Amino acid sequence: MRRITLIGKTSFIAKSLREYGIGQSWQWLSHQEALEQSEWIKNTDCIINLAYAPDLRYQNYNPKSDVDSQLAHKVQEHNIHYIMLSSRIVYGQQHNGYELHEDMPVAPNSIYGINKHIIEGKLCDILDPERVTILRPSNIFGFEPARKSFFGIALTKLHAEGRITYDMSPFVKRDFFAVKRFGEALNIIANNPKSGIYNIGSGFGTETGLIAEWLIEGFGGKGELLITDMRRHDIFWLNMDKTYSTFNLAKADQDDLRQDCIKCGVDLRGLPIS
Repeated sequence: MRRITLIGKTSFIAKSLREYGIGQSWQWLSHQEALEQSEWIKNTDCIINLAYAPDLRYQNYNPKSDVDSQLAHKVQEHNIHYIMLSSRIVYGQQHNGYELHEDMPVAPNSIYGINKHIIEGKLCDILDPERVTILRPSNIFGFEPARKSFFGIALTKLHAEGRITYDMSPFVKRDFFAVKRFGEALNIIANNPKSGIYNIGSGFGTETGLIAEWLIEGFGGKGELLITDMRRHDIFWLNMDKTYSTFNLAKADQDDLRQDCIKCGVDLRGLPIS
């Protein structure tokens, strides 16, 4: 087994993985610990970086906020493989069937997407590209009330108001992937990393209306979906052919996704009413 260090231990994904018992033998560091200390490098064959400065979501690229490049410089002289968590957002709003492939030209149309793409390139400039794996995830979700994410907002409003509100058509399809399944895939990839860019998600699109239906089902069937706008916005799913042909990952189907969503709704019932 490889000696793996995960950086970004306070992130939603990292906390979720620890709750599921994934990566028990890994080193877990904050990005400050990783940048300020060096002892951990001696016991590392592979880095997974989940840390990302929030201001790069809203402000133009600033190297002082680029944690990935700073970490890459720190391990540049060591035989360590680097796994970066990028985003499918680097593809931009492309409408050629809504299926996103790694070999298609990227066209990010948001500050976050542009910054992620810049960082992808800088990482491969600093390190030998053969030492770099870039993952472009879909919508990774779990039990995340209060987070400013698709699932976080839906769960928060369902709990507080008995309602999920969308500003888009419920027929919009997107790629959703449960954080537990993502963590299991990440563990496999980190223990046998291959260089290159790889999509990671369910590999299929699911109507967002079904997501709401399943969350409400788990919540006891008590709730409603309110649509304030019927726009068809941000339709996408990831092509997973390259990832599946490279790594021995388990494939999830729509029934798995349904059960993952229902579980979130069930967990929501356990929260006290504020």
